Amino acid sequence: MKHRKGGFMHIIIIIIVVVVGIGAIGSMGSSEKAVNQAKESVQKAESDPSDSNINKAKSDINKLPEDKRGQFSERIAKLEKAKQEEKERAEKAKKEAEEKKKQEEAAAAAANQQQAQAQSQPAASSELNFSNCKEARTAGYSHIRRGEPGYAPHLDRDGDGIACDKHR
Repeated sequence: MKHRKGGFMHIIIIIIVVVVGIGAIGSMGSSEKAVNQAKESVQKAESDPSDSNINKAKSDINKLPEDKRGQFSERIAKLEKAKQEEKERAEKAKKEAEEKKKQEEAAAAAANQQQAQAQSQPAASSELNFSNCKEARTAGYSHIRRGEPGYAPHLDRDGDGIACDKHR
């Protein structure tokens, strides 16, 4: 009987070794499968670095054993860095465009203000034509010097270069 028990135990041990061995072989296959899955998702993220592709690759990498993650993690880190740098460049360009727009608007406002001031100033002498000094004084002009708006020789009776001058 002892011999039978020993033989029976041997069979049980052999069955256990076989089952454990099959499990180990199966886990090797799933490890390779996980590596291949991570490799594919990293390649997809590299060709199309969208957030969803990068997150999928990171998830697949996290399923790998520690010793298999390194190269994939580095590639994803480079992708994320490049994406961040591109985002920063885009933000900088946007700020520069906004600043340029503000400067252009300020320049346009200054030009409009200068134009408004030019329009509010009295018209040039060629545009101011008074028939006589009474008309000039009514418009608010008197003691008009040669070269000033409104001066005309016919308004300067004494020829001293001052039209519609008040008599002393």
